[in-house]
Amino acid sequence: NLPRQGCHPFPQRHRLHHLDALALPQHPRCHPARNVVLEVDHNTPVALIVAYLPDYLCPGLLGYDLEKGSMFGTLRQIFGLQLSGAVSIVQTVLANKQQANLLQIQRPAALLSREQQTYLSDGKIIEFSRSFMRGDNYHIRIQEGVIPFS
Repeated sequence: NLPRQGCHPFPQRHRLHHLDALALPQHPRCHPARNVVLEVDHNTPVALIVAYLPDYLCPGLLGYDLEKGSMFGTLRQIFGLQLSGAVSIVQTVLANKQQANLLQIQRPAALLSREQQTYLSDGKIIEFSRSFMRGDNYHIRIQEGVIPFS
């Protein structure tokens, strides 16, 4: 009943079309498809996500409506890819000028940054992403899986 209470379980996503304005380098293993998304919750930008994907594994991915659906769901359902897991590094960083403008925050401002590599079942990297989240208006939910015995 979150929507009835004025809360939205998932922020709205808006694809940004001015990709060249973002000074983020290409990742050498994930070239050339690049998806840049601004997440907005209650008309407030909360996160900037830049994802790089190998176009040869998912040709035409950016032509699908990723604002309303899941990118990973599209990779599974449309392209038949089997995702096996991801590794993320989370840290705090200071917002640069472009990030501050897009997220509508004043500098200096701390952001929560996450770099993620997502893998296919054969070990290939399907996605490299960088997310920059506002520290004053973002919540992360982590669900841990079963830890294997070693």
